[in-house]
Amino acid sequence: MGFANPTANGKNFSPGAGTYQHTSSVGRQSDSTKPTKPSYVFGNGSRQGETKVFYSKEHAEKDMPRVSPGPVVCNTTSSVGMQPSSVKPTNPSWVLGSESRFKYEHAERASKIPGAGQYEADVALGQQTMSKKKSLPSYSFGTGGREQLRKVFISKDHTKDLSGTNSPGPATVELVGSVGKQVSSKKKSSAAWGFGSAKRFVYNTHKAPGPGAYEPQ
Repeated sequence: MGFANPTANGKNFSPGAGTYQHTSSVGRQSDSTKPTKPSYVFGNGSRQGETKVFYSKEHAEKDMPRVSPGPVVCNTTSSVGMQPSSVKPTNPSWVLGSESRFKYEHAERASKIPGAGQYEADVALGQQTMSKKKSLPSYSFGTGGREQLRKVFISKDHTKDLSGTNSPGPATVELVGSVGKQVSSKKKSSAAWGFGSAKRFVYNTHKAPGPGAYEPQ
């Protein structure tokens, strides 16, 4: 079995399969008759850049709180005092006057009158120095001992109850002897005898010779 010569009949040679260089149908098409399909790649941007991508109005409304500044970012002006914004009315304000005091004569006289707390008020307790005020009796704690307390007179009944307390004991009184001369005029002194105290030989012994005075012859 043989092959026929393609040029034998005088016809042109037709290239076979794989002879043509076909362009890829994936990716960008160089042929204008073929539309290029959309292609997608992995992005290399950061997450911060992704937040700036606009998708739709609905996405923008949801991302509004994240894009808005925080509570301390805006420099808000005070609502008290002078308002720099023309749309906000400034409320009336009051200040303390700087005018000097005691400008008038009656005010100057009033300034020389002593106010409350300037007078030295006398104490209402204790001894009163003014004759119009009566001094009330005052009581204090005594400094005496218990021995002096027994001598204080309270009433007659107390004195009767303490009569035995202040009386001397049985061996305290110095009793006078009942023998001998009595010093009390109510008691009579009994008769007493004593030994004589005269001196001996008061007489003249030369007049009367005693025994042995004679010389017998």
